Amino acid sequence: MIKKASLFLSSLLLLSCGELSQSIKDTVNPNVQKASPEISEQQPSADPAVPSGPIAASVEALQNAENSLRSLPQFKGKDIIVFRSVHFYNDGRIMLNIQHPADPNMIDRYTYKNGAWEEPQPVRITKSDRVEDYSASLDKAPFVTAHKVYETIQQKLKEINGDETSGHTVYFVPVNGTIRWYPTRLETDRSRYSLKFDENGNLLSFEQD
Repeated sequence: MIKKASLFLSSLLLLSCGELSQSIKDTVNPNVQKASPEISEQQPSADPAVPSGPIAASVEALQNAENSLRSLPQFKGKDIIVFRSVHFYNDGRIMLNIQHPADPNMIDRYTYKNGAWEEPQPVRITKSDRVEDYSASLDKAPFVTAHKVYETIQQKLKEINGDETSGHTVYFVPVNGTIRWYPTRLETDRSRYSLKFDENGNLLSFEQD
């Protein structure tokens, strides 16, 4: 019994010494924080101006993207001519092809990601691409129009009991001087619908196939 008591007292003394030692360390180094699951798992807050979901869902984000595009040195005071298509992706990106302001026979691809435009990349084209037939001024299709199309898509998906989180990419295509907005089809497990927009993103028709 005496031996057991002695062992217990020795353990208690060692524990107290350990706590005292740690207390001294904490006093000498007051800025050192103990690691904890809550602290280590915290993530930096996202910039509210940069959407983490579909960029077409935010008028502010769309307008900011267009403003920053027009502010690029190569486009200041010039008309921006887009070619083939302009996509507004569900991960916050925008991707489009633009005629080089100094040479309309040259096309560059611009990508908007994480709230900024990346360096343009050259696009290889051929005579069969018919650049003139599939080009239009960005003035005819402001980025904010994509929001109108996106909102209509979400509303119609709700009406037909479709998956509102399925992530339909909004985009437009210039064709012979007109602007065609997409998508033009929505589907559920049991039905399919066609829809059509005008140049300004207004819904013209919506009917079941």
